[in-house]
Amino acid sequence: MNLEWLQQLEKDLDQRLEDFLQFNPYQDFLFREQQKKARVNRLKISRDELETEAAERRKELVALAGLISEWKKRVERAKNAGAVDLAMRAENYVNQIMDQGRQLWLDLDELGLRFKEIEEKMSLMSEVTRCSNSDIEDDWSRFEDLQELEKIKQNKTF
Repeated sequence: MNLEWLQQLEKDLDQRLEDFLQFNPYQDFLFREQQKKARVNRLKISRDELETEAAERRKELVALAGLISEWKKRVERAKNAGAVDLAMRAENYVNQIMDQGRQLWLDLDELGLRFKEIEEKMSLMSEVTRCSNSDIEDDWSRFEDLQELEKIKQNKTF
């Protein structure tokens, strides 16, 4: 199958959709609303995934903290027993675990930034929806006012 043919078909279908939506404003409104809902749902899924991942990182940090504490005690025991070589190796291991912990903190911080970004996008989308709802309410109010004026005009002409 020729790729150009498929691209042309996609372009034609997109154009037909745009033409249809242009001549059917309510369908255009429904289509746009559906797109907004899909974006919000994708953002919610991403947010939930980030929350799950952050919870896993926090659990890993707690486990590492316990491991670090345990190995620090072992370092002290080795030092107190005069096992200098073993104590040095244990200290190196503690440093490696602490490096892992620092990396987990960085990962958790990055997750927090991504979470904040998603929350801001969701907030912005919510604000846009509120504004568009406010706009439609204002438009509806103007429409009702115009209808009322028309009724008054008709009543005065009789």
